[in-house]
Amino acid sequence: MKKIVYSLILFSIIISISCNRHKKQGLVFYEGGNAQVKAGNLINAIVYFNKAIALDSTKADFYMARANAKLSIVDYTGAIADYTKVIHLDPKRAEAYLSRGVVKVYMKDFSTEAVADLTQAIQLNPGLANAYYNRGVIKYVQHDLDAACVDWKKAADMGSTQAISKAKTYCK
Repeated sequence: MKKIVYSLILFSIIISISCNRHKKQGLVFYEGGNAQVKAGNLINAIVYFNKAIALDSTKADFYMARANAKLSIVDYTGAIADYTKVIHLDPKRAEAYLSRGVVKVYMKDFSTEAVADLTQAIQLNPGLANAYYNRGVIKYVQHDLDAACVDWKKAADMGSTQAISKAKTYCK
């Protein structure tokens, strides 16, 4: 019986060491991906982020970085999938909701789900002018000018030049 207990303890230690090594290697690839982004090599960055995620799929930052890189190369579907994974791993991450909502606007998806993403971003971080601005865009497309103007004026008060322009053009 003692042999079995010792074997289980040893096995547990070996697995723990192996997992920690993988997580550290994941961080190295994540940092390499960030360096590639800074150098403007977005495809290479995504390759690095893929390796980081393969080694440690529990890090929301890894998915967020890959989503942002995918967004930069106009892979909207891939970006949305990664922002969704970030939200699954870190449901209080306002930037993930904001980014997913903005990508939906880029894709001309003016659905209630897009509004819900931007609203959730605002609830988590009321200082996100871009969330108000983009929610205003959706409301405008949905023919709700009053609601659009409320959001654009709020974003304009926060200094959004886009919102200032929209508010001047469309709002009283």
